[in-house]
Amino acid sequence: MASIDNVLRPILVGKDANLPDLYILIGTLGGIFMFGAVGLIIGPIICALFVTVWEIYGVVYKNQLESD
Repeated sequence: MASIDNVLRPILVGKDANLPDLYILIGTLGGIFMFGAVGLIIGPIICALFVTVWEIYGVVYKNQLESD
C-alpha cells in the first residue's frame, strides 16, 4: 500500500501545486525520512514553499543577479 502512495502522490499533488514530479518525489521522500507518516503531507508543502521563495528571490534581485 505504501509503495502505491509513493507513486500516486507525486502525480496527484504535482498537478495541483504546479511543481515538477521530481520535486514532489524528493519532498515526499524527504518528508517521510524527517517526519515519518506526517511527512507525506509536510514534505511536499515545504518543497513548494522553498521553490516559491526561490522564485520570489529571483524576481526581487533580478537586476543585482544580472550585473554580477
